[in-house]
Amino acid sequence: MEQTQTSDKTIQLRASQFDRDLIDHAANLAGINRTQFMLGAAIREAKNLLLDQTALFVDADSFAAIIDQLDNPTPISENLQKTLTATSPWDRD
Repeated sequence: MEQTQTSDKTIQLRASQFDRDLIDHAANLAGINRTQFMLGAAIREAKNLLLDQTALFVDADSFAAIIDQLDNPTPISENLQKTLTATSPWDRD
């Protein structure tokens, strides 16, 4: 759940002119200012990192079902095999 809070803390960092120009260009294309762009990118990255570290807990029956599916995967159907081995549209001549 997103929390709406007043922005009252300062975060400072140093960057090369090239990096600043790159960020400014991307922010401009997104229609937002540098601060909004950088804060949004940092928050997304922080959330992704935290999600990667999140543990999921399930009951014993669910865990057994997951392990069983991993140990005995559903066989690949003929249609799926065709899809997996098909040439990508961008690789076709």
